[in-house]
Amino acid sequence: MPSPRLRHGLVWVTALAAGMASLVAGQSLPDLRIMPLGDSITKGSGSSDNNGYRNRLRQKLTTQGTDREISVDMIGSMWHGTMADNDHEGHSGEYLRQIRTYLQRSIQARPNVVLVHAGTNNMDKEVDLGEAPALIEGIIDDLLQGSPNTVVLVAPVIWANDARMNANTDRFNKQLTTLIASKQKAGEHVLAVPITIGAGDLSDRKHPNNAGYGKMADAWFNAILEAHERGWIKAPTKVNADELSGMGLGWEDAPAGAGSAGCGGRNFESKGQVFDGFRVWEEVGTIRGPVENGRRNKVILADLNGDGISDYVVADDDGTVRAWINGGKPNQWTSIGKINPDWSTITGDMVRMADVDNDGRADLIVSYSDGAAKVWKNTDKYVFKALDSQWATGLAPRENVNFKDMDGDGFADYVVVYSGGAVKWARNTQNNGKDQNKRNWEAAVTVAPGPQGVPENRVRVQDLDGDGKADYLVVYDGGAVKSFLNTGNLNSNGEQRNWLDLGTIVPGVSGVTGSMIRFADIDGDGQSDFLAVADDGSIRMWKNLGIVGTKGASLRFADLTGDGKADIVSVNHKGRARAWLNKGLGVWDDIGEIAPGLDEDLSSATIHFADVNGDKRADFLVVYGEGGVKAYLNNGNLPDKGKDRIWQTGQTISEGVGEPGRKVRFADLNGDGYADYLVVFDGGAVDAWLNQKNIPATNGGRIWGYRSTVATGVGEPGSKVRFADITGDGKADYLIQYVGGAVKGYNNTGNIPDIGPIARHRKSTTITWPQPFQQLEQLDR
Repeated sequence: MPSPRLRHGLVWVTALAAGMASLVAGQSLPDLRIMPLGDSITKGSGSSDNNGYRNRLRQKLTTQGTDREISVDMIGSMWHGTMADNDHEGHSGEYLRQIRTYLQRSIQARPNVVLVHAGTNNMDKEVDLGEAPALIEGIIDDLLQGSPNTVVLVAPVIWANDARMNANTDRFNKQLTTLIASKQKAGEHVLAVPITIGAGDLSDRKHPNNAGYGKMADAWFNAILEAHERGWIKAPTKVNADELSGMGLGWEDAPAGAGSAGCGGRNFESKGQVFDGFRVWEEVGTIRGPVENGRRNKVILADLNGDGISDYVVADDDGTVRAWINGGKPNQWTSIGKINPDWSTITGDMVRMADVDNDGRADLIVSYSDGAAKVWKNTDKYVFKALDSQWATGLAPRENVNFKDMDGDGFADYVVVYSGGAVKWARNTQNNGKDQNKRNWEAAVTVAPGPQGVPENRVRVQDLDGDGKADYLVVYDGGAVKSFLNTGNLNSNGEQRNWLDLGTIVPGVSGVTGSMIRFADIDGDGQSDFLAVADDGSIRMWKNLGIVGTKGASLRFADLTGDGKADIVSVNHKGRARAWLNKGLGVWDDIGEIAPGLDEDLSSATIHFADVNGDKRADFLVVYGEGGVKAYLNNGNLPDKGKDRIWQTGQTISEGVGEPGRKVRFADLNGDGYADYLVVFDGGAVDAWLNQKNIPATNGGRIWGYRSTVATGVGEPGSKVRFADITGDGKADYLIQYVGGAVKGYNNTGNIPDIGPIARHRKSTTITWPQPFQQLEQLDR
């Protein structure tokens, strides 16, 4: 055993002396169960085979045994690369805060070694820089708590070819050094693993190339040997792999001549990546060149003529306000000259614009240093007339005051955004000085306390999704943007959630910093586009494709054209949908928007695609919170969208069955080509109403049959239940999908709708995909 002094000392592992290597070679490593944890560098981005450091490290470790063969099992819920045993926990684009959550996906597999390289995106996008040391400590603590016998090897964030990012990295790495020293002093098995990377070792600005990953593999290898020499690494704790699906436990080397690892050539054959066309933003390029005496902080984007498109306004230092009308196409701007009233005491930094009276046109607002404001109404021909000289008396300093519509009534409200991210809202009463006996504003209320970890002065309020209600954005110095969607419940007195966390909606764009970022609807589609305003006032644009965020904005698979191949559909929380038609062999036809969204409250609704009328084409289904269903039948006009309407007028096909909409699913259980109405209960039991082939309903006939219980549950929650035909007989089977992607299947025997004491599904297989190397059972037919 090492001496207490050595055990508690901080060691930056570089290379082992020959004597130490000889000593270790004589004492074989125990079996290793390794969790690679981090972001895209852990995944292997930038390497030619997506293996990153993992394959070389694994190969070096498996040759270390002297008296027996060493077992090395890489674990994690993710899998990438051509190597055998390609499991890992590397999540591209994620930050320390999220990585701490992701480690929970596979820590129950009890690794005895964890390789941590995390924080690259925090350093690059300048997210949670002040909290980064505490966040990495939380990751280490969670690993040691979740797997007490593990050794945690922590690499500092590697060098990047970016001076700004490296300045952040250097500060963080120094703090990491101190942290690891304290952990070792406390007797915890945590070791630092420095990795020397140069410009020639990078594939881009921050990701290693093959040579760089080779250096990482060598550093991890030496660190594992050092930890072994210290006596830290113990044999892996025994676990039951069958109870820990989706964590990457177990492996098999690919047979000679085999291609990339997939599912072992058994139930599934790996085809690799087949789709990479999903985009939230589409680059348009420069849409506005520089203007004379233009400067970024002078630029205001606002709709002056009510056409739904943001125009370009410059507020000069002397108070002159110049404007250009947006023609709806890039670089199509028409100057209308000076638009400000005849004022002499107003300076450009006092000028704001917002629609204060719901006529669709932005009005002129002058905001004073104490937050007081006057307003001039936008009238015909861009003439602004005084509306109220005492419009707002002021609640906070000017730099904290915004004029944004928070509740979607068309009237700009008085909004105070504090430096720490808290938001107060004074609702516009729609009086606007018309009645001197009435207030212009309701009493201010706090609608956002400010999420933890938000850097100072980084919060903005801006309507992102076109619903007329300003959302909550966090714009980081490095260019990343997080968003919280305004749920429309700001008037609920705290009884309902005000904001829905959409996560990171912009991971950052090269050359774009936080101060450059604006959001405005430039093309009139109702969605705020992502804009970068340069120092000279010129603008680059990335079009909002209408699929920002996580709630409802998800990929679906459905056959839209009836050709028997599943197409890809992305739907946002408003029902706006975009599609990619499957042309086979990984070829996809991006046909753009196929549904513009619905002008109704879908906050408690879900969108499904299923063929309910038996024409082999998936229909657009809205399932409301109470379980009612409205169907928009597919007219068969895809991909030729210009031929006629894509969807028929909506028709109610179910009033609900007394169960919440979140439990409703659609699947063809009896193989007749018509999707049936299912309710999946929290315990996994399933009730079904078979489709009576009467959509659209005629002659007063029933649309759905009588209720029958078709599955009693298998001890898994309903949230894990899925339906898909995995046997090719046309009947949907009952599947359990675990976190990480493993699936257990129960074959549909075809006894539906017979009602009997036995469930209508019998267990058929544990599919274990995406665990590529576990033996799979045969389907029980």
